Amino acid sequence: MENHNDSPESEQELSETGTELSAEDAQALSLRMEALLFVSAKPMSARRLSELLETGGSVIPIRQAAALVAERCHGHAYELKEFGGGYQLMTKPEYEEVVLLLQRQRKAQKLTPGALETLSVIAYKQPITRNELDGIRGVSSDHHIRTLSEHDLIKVVGRTESKGFGNAGAALYGTTNGFLNAFGLKTLSELPTSSDMNTANQAEASAEPSDEEE
Repeated sequence: MENHNDSPESEQELSETGTELSAEDAQALSLRMEALLFVSAKPMSARRLSELLETGGSVIPIRQAAALVAERCHGHAYELKEFGGGYQLMTKPEYEEVVLLLQRQRKAQKLTPGALETLSVIAYKQPITRNELDGIRGVSSDHHIRTLSEHDLIKVVGRTESKGFGNAGAALYGTTNGFLNAFGLKTLSELPTSSDMNTANQAEASAEPSDEEE
């Protein structure tokens, strides 16, 4: 990944003089530019691109190459965006949802064992209060609840009945659509049942070699 500070800067820093590249040279330059933009997580200034692509400080080849990159983006899920003299390849708006799905899956894969245990209890026991959750786990779940909420895997789905004037009921937690997406489920009914898990555990145990076979 590009680690330089490539905040967009004005093309005015580059020379407006120079000649246009031949079609062949412009095509080659555009492919090199596309490779740089593909691995950059933020916009790259025309000045920085000129340095890396060695265009002699002229903005003309950069503009030529950028036009070809933008043209190649037609029919693809990404497009070339220009930000005040900087360029960046970005996912087209109509494909952002599928990118968010992948991001949620990656976040779910990074959960700690404690967070995964908390999520499992909520998924199977929802709606559930924090006290009920703590009672099942035997430890406080506050930190994991915050983490799972930040990852859009759980949310407050309601509250218990109030125990008096001015006292709001306890929050009830449940899973979100983000949870379903992250684990490849269409509905909660697709969660594995206890019998499914027992069958899987038995199959795993039978697959392990016994001491006699070793």
